Amino acid sequence: MQYHFFPLFGMVNGVGWHADLRKQPFGDQITWHSSGIGEFEWTEGTLDAETLRRWTIREIVTWKDLRGEGLVMRHCVASYLHSCSSGKTSIWSLGLERNEQRRRQVLTVEVAVDKRIICQARGKANRLPEEKEVEVLRRWAAQEELTLAEHVG
Repeated sequence: MQYHFFPLFGMVNGVGWHADLRKQPFGDQITWHSSGIGEFEWTEGTLDAETLRRWTIREIVTWKDLRGEGLVMRHCVASYLHSCSSGKTSIWSLGLERNEQRRRQVLTVEVAVDKRIICQARGKANRLPEEKEVEVLRRWAAQEELTLAEHVG
């Protein structure tokens, strides 16, 4: 099986197209159906020891959130609007809260819905997932009976 390595997470002839994508005339009200795959939450550590870490994985089902994910993570996941709205792909945000601080996004995750495969995951500016993040993806994959593609982790 061959996957299209994220035109959304990659570079295409410089950076001008990022600005073009942000200017798309789509309304923020655009939404699509959930993939039916469950979200995820895992907590480790303790607040007393200031080691509390709460990992969450949430599905993105609106244009506003898809575009926002790309802006925060500095990649072009927003270019997946059609793939998401058609149900072919689902995009997920893996986030982390430390010691009750605000959630911050750490990975954007692509799932090929029909195959139930986590086929791509990237951090800010397209960095590869760290070992702990891959562990979280594995836990989610086990919970939801997803396959984690070999090249992801």
